[in-house]
Amino acid sequence: MKYPYESAVIKEEVPVFALMTSVKYVAMHWHDRIELLLVLKGQIHVYVGREEYVLKEHDLLLINSNEVHGVESDQENKLLLIQIPITFIKKFYTNIEDESFHCQSFQSMDQQSYNKIRPLLAHLMLAVKRKEENYEIKVHSLLLDVVYQLVTHKPQNELGQ
Repeated sequence: MKYPYESAVIKEEVPVFALMTSVKYVAMHWHDRIELLLVLKGQIHVYVGREEYVLKEHDLLLINSNEVHGVESDQENKLLLIQIPITFIKKFYTNIEDESFHCQSFQSMDQQSYNKIRPLLAHLMLAVKRKEENYEIKVHSLLLDVVYQLVTHKPQNELGQ
């Protein structure tokens, strides 16, 4: 089965797609960006390939670039969605296309790495939303900090990894 490619206009000055949203249904799709989902309220079901994950408040999930995924929920929810283009990451970390992250906070007892990433995502969302003077610098800084946490600390889930 073929799945549609999701396209988003991401400007070079602010190389991120950041959205605070509620979801009922997002059809299976893929894109060439890593996607981080942080549940702020409620519960969602995320489908990545043939896997299904149930995410609750404070759960963080990374969907790797080019992975087919979709989301649905029948509950009231609020989530933070951050997409970072591989082309941006590649400028600073050339091996990004060889990486496959297993960043699933809900399957890990050790939350230390995740506790570093969660506030970065919140600050990133605020910087993008507020657009204060020179916010582009702040966005780049936060994006690089997120990437640094991912490639240096490699948050892992213990179940099945």
